[in-house]
Amino acid sequence: KTAYEIYQCDWSSDVCSSDLVAALAGVAGAASGKKQAIDFAALQAKLDKAAAIPAFQVPGPAFDASKIKGKKMFSIPVSMANPFTANIQVGLKSGADTIGLNFTTFSNQGQPSQWVQGMGQAITEKQDLIDLQGGTDPRLLGPQLAAARKAGIKIQTSHLYDVSQAAPSSIDLSVPAEYTVAARLEADWIILQTKGKANIVVVESDEILPTAPIVAAIKDEFTKVCGAA
Repeated sequence: KTAYEIYQCDWSSDVCSSDLVAALAGVAGAASGKKQAIDFAALQAKLDKAAAIPAFQVPGPAFDASKIKGKKMFSIPVSMANPFTANIQVGLKSGADTIGLNFTTFSNQGQPSQWVQGMGQAITEKQDLIDLQGGTDPRLLGPQLAAARKAGIKIQTSHLYDVSQAAPSSIDLSVPAEYTVAARLEADWIILQTKGKANIVVVESDEILPTAPIVAAIKDEFTKVCGAA
């Protein structure tokens, strides 16, 4: 399912209003919403901060990595045909090598039947951890996840759910991404670059798990910065 969200910001002064049109549903509308002044300097400062190289912060308490040495991790990326996903796998392999973790990438082209095959291989090989990375959807792997759990294999997702989303009970650990943070920055960038004068179309892919919070964040940011429709 794909839908379109259209935001209209078009005025002669430094104020913004937003109109939402559900295009595929055939609903068109216009609203004369509440307008408010936009603090462009604050938007620029926010974007500058996000673009700066961050200082490293220790993400948690220290742990004994030597206990991981020799364990096996099996990663099933959403698709190795995607260069972004493939590069994440390179980073995972590098990190695993650093701590002595045996790491396997299950190369595939994004077919759910291939993910099922990968789950079967991981169980047969008695892996210690299965990583569903970058969009490999656990909703399509119910029987395989149950079989892995029965075999004593831990299961995690990485770069799949947004930080605002809870992973299902079939997953032991979620390593989320800040999708909604990026979504708000995208809206801020558009407002800043157009000086509050823009027509924006957001194309939604509802089958992708973090889409709903991403779209909600975009809507909310336009409302927060520009005023209610």
